[in-house]
Amino acid sequence: MIKRSLLLSLAGALSTPAFAITTLTVGANGGNRATEAAYAAGDISGSWAHVTYSDFNSMTVDDMLAYDVIISQWNTSSSLNIAWSGRIEEYVLAGGGFYFDGDPNNRDDLSPLVTASGPSCAGSAVLSSVDGLTDGVGSDFVNCHVAFGEWNTAILSSFITMSGAHVGLYGTHGGGRVVLVGPDQDYHATRGASGAAGNQYNLLINIIEWLAEDLDMDGDGVLAIDGDCDDEDATIYPGAPETWYDGI
Repeated sequence: MIKRSLLLSLAGALSTPAFAITTLTVGANGGNRATEAAYAAGDISGSWAHVTYSDFNSMTVDDMLAYDVIISQWNTSSSLNIAWSGRIEEYVLAGGGFYFDGDPNNRDDLSPLVTASGPSCAGSAVLSSVDGLTDGVGSDFVNCHVAFGEWNTAILSSFITMSGAHVGLYGTHGGGRVVLVGPDQDYHATRGASGAAGNQYNLLINIIEWLAEDLDMDGDGVLAIDGDCDDEDATIYPGAPETWYDGI
């Protein structure tokens, strides 16, 4: 499954590829609506859409897979169904990117991915470097609503703490990725702002782009988008040694 479109600039020499990312925001859709602003400003290439929690609840996993990234927004009704088991996990395994943006009303849906709340979160953030995810992001955040006490360590690792509380988790699962954060970026981030608002805008863009990266599922060094016709078999890739009579 290849959902992401590779856009190449052909002005003279070939430049760094830019990926068109389709993002769906789900829920309350309040505040600065920074995801919408990032697409409008051209800071993220692709398209953005929004649905209410009730419309999202009626979506199947196949419906969700029309989007590279799904963002669960802060302060959404607890009636939102982002159940990890049988719903969001299936979306992620199939290649989707899921971003939980600091909504305490729906954290319990994430069990057994996250199984306990952490202590209250406040103070300056400490970030562990994650390539592509924390680039250009500092320690200034506001309005942290969720901390995570226990999680599935086979999938998630911590990358943001506040006063010892874990408020940012990330991981790869199957063909997709997951980011869970306590401070909510979509509501508070502002393009071009100083301080926390600008810092959180940078993190928001990083998260969306990191979630949408195509993964090398079989570890053969070739992505599906680059021509790997079977990204679940490391022996199959463009230029692989030919084995006679193997039926491939």
